[in-house]
Amino acid sequence: MGEKMVTVLLSVYNPNVPWLLQLYASLNAQTYPHLQVAIRDDGSTSLAFDELTRLTEALTRPYTLVQNERNVGSTKTFERLTIESGGDFFAYCDQDDIWYPEKIQTLVSGMQTREDATLCYSDMHIIDGTGACIYKSYIDRYKHHVFYEGRGLVPIFLKRNIFPGCTLLIDASVAKKAMPMNQQMYHDHWLALNAANDGAIVWIDKPLLGYRIHGDNQTSFLKEVTSKETYCQSRIVQHIHMLTSISERFAADEVVQAEIAKGIAADHARQAYFHGNVGKIFDIFAYAKQNRAVGLFELVAGICPDFVFRWMLGKLKK
Repeated sequence: MGEKMVTVLLSVYNPNVPWLLQLYASLNAQTYPHLQVAIRDDGSTSLAFDELTRLTEALTRPYTLVQNERNVGSTKTFERLTIESGGDFFAYCDQDDIWYPEKIQTLVSGMQTREDATLCYSDMHIIDGTGACIYKSYIDRYKHHVFYEGRGLVPIFLKRNIFPGCTLLIDASVAKKAMPMNQQMYHDHWLALNAANDGAIVWIDKPLLGYRIHGDNQTSFLKEVTSKETYCQSRIVQHIHMLTSISERFAADEVVQAEIAKGIAADHARQAYFHGNVGKIFDIFAYAKQNRAVGLFELVAGICPDFVFRWMLGKLKK
């Protein structure tokens, strides 16, 4: 395989300037030589576009920088970047992380280990606002997480995403074929699902970047949950909407359709359990075998009174 061009796709919105400059420096330091950067500003209000243009001159890699006409969100911005960019591989980039010098070279090498590889991803360090490492692996932060690789991973991605987008490298043709993005999903989840459907996922057991956690980007499966009903709406009903939207896009794929039907049936059982149908407890046990942390939580949370649920929620969010 000859040298392939990697295009880094970066969506920027109200960036922290020191962190953005640290990211730029880490892109400059990549050991892989065939690298270019495509940047879209999503209508930042805290930083003038002229100032962003000046700051971006710190990049020594070839780059393009354009601005959205209005704020459309990161998923739509990455959609535009994917459609309009060239290159053999795409690497999706967060504006506040630090990429280690060997990141792109290692991911490209990983893609070359299998002829059917469509996406390669890695582990990562989790860092704080100062850049200090607070977790040496994604698993150190999320204890029940499992890294998957190989073929046949569509059922996994129909349940959940398994890695942040900043860790992945994807075949550009696969990414372009997946356009437009599914607006019911984050861009990385949608891309991973399509890559799994088209070929094999490759896993690199090595942290290749520092993923910065701070107040604006912290996420958890209990984010925005305040009661049993808000949990049901945000975690179960929303998942039904997501699966329905995927079904519409994969209408001709019988295998995917069968998996989606199973997922929607499981979600309806979860919803009924949360609404008092304790007869669905065996369905929740079955769900817990596939999604241990969430399933075990729902076994207890689904049958407890709302005031107990709120107390549990307070403990878990601390």
